[in-house]
Amino acid sequence: MRDIDAKREIRKLIETFTSKAIKKEHFQFQNQPLEGGKPFTPPHNEIWAQVSFGGGDKRIVGLADKPCTRTTGMLFIQLFAPRNTGTDSALIVAEKLAEHVQFYRIGGLELQASSVIEVPNNPDFYQVNVHTPYTVN
Repeated sequence: MRDIDAKREIRKLIETFTSKAIKKEHFQFQNQPLEGGKPFTPPHNEIWAQVSFGGGDKRIVGLADKPCTRTTGMLFIQLFAPRNTGTDSALIVAEKLAEHVQFYRIGGLELQASSVIEVPNNPDFYQVNVHTPYTVN
């Protein structure tokens, strides 16, 4: 499996996530196509998320006729809730997202344990991040 294929599978997995606290259209994916010719506009009074990927190392894990490689990466889901609306809803969504993506496996893709991290000092939003490492092959 190529890294791009793994990212497509992860995106499909995130698109299957359902919650009354965040709408599907409030997920912004890294470099997503414009909708109606306009870029993503985050809502002002609702929870929204930004999904991106961090690259990792590629390692040779086996030799045969040709090397077998394994790629590592990190899935980042940043959740934003409007200030002064309470932290519970964002934390609940973050924990449910973490449960939804962690330990998922398909083909050569394996997502590992997710971490939920509260981010202090954002003046506009209350922010919670979900970090999930993954391996390909």
